[in-house]
Amino acid sequence: MAELFINLLKTARPRQWLKNLSLAAALMFSGKLFYLPSFLLIAWSIIIFSILTSSVYFMNDIIDISRDKLHPFKKFRPIASGKLPVPLALFFASFGVLVSLYLSFNISFFFFLICLIYFCLQVVYSLYLKNLIVLDVLSIAASFILRIYGGAIVLNYHISIWFLLCVTSLALFMAVGKRRAELSLLDKETALSHRKTLSHYTADLLDDYLAMFSASAWMSWALLPSLNLPR
Repeated sequence: MAELFINLLKTARPRQWLKNLSLAAALMFSGKLFYLPSFLLIAWSIIIFSILTSSVYFMNDIIDISRDKLHPFKKFRPIASGKLPVPLALFFASFGVLVSLYLSFNISFFFFLICLIYFCLQVVYSLYLKNLIVLDVLSIAASFILRIYGGAIVLNYHISIWFLLCVTSLALFMAVGKRRAELSLLDKETALSHRKTLSHYTADLLDDYLAMFSASAWMSWALLPSLNLPR
């Protein structure tokens, strides 16, 4: 039982929940971080979104099981290694999605829509978009942008266009960095088997993208004006 719990926790990837703290971006920049009602609402929204993202990780590991077995690190994941049965993983994925969507609807209909769009994006990404050059990177970046908007919608705050530029630049930098790391870790034959788009990306191209998006992220955040996020 203890081993099963550990494998479920590993598949849920709690370290990735840190990404969901971006839902609090609008609250932090509004200057009302310590306003208790808003803080508690965002904290609850982060928990709900973490349930959803963990469910998506279960789903992705099921879909990518054959590819993960070729990866030097991902092959040790519970589903890829066979330590966590696929039917059980599918049950937790389905249950987590239903619970998170139900809870998000209780907070706000529009937050429910954000969660639903995020889930649909992840499904389409896992089945199709991750095999298309550029669109795979844009999909990863879009998942971060949805988190930012989700937090703003929960609090009924307005996000400025400039802040959207900041978030988009940073999200694209992180997405391209993920592809660059995969290209560095995997040899050519394994890279092509693990992810088709890596056959179209070259180290020089990804380095150029990283330089471009890091510069745009630095400039946008350095020049970030005061945000107008009214209640």
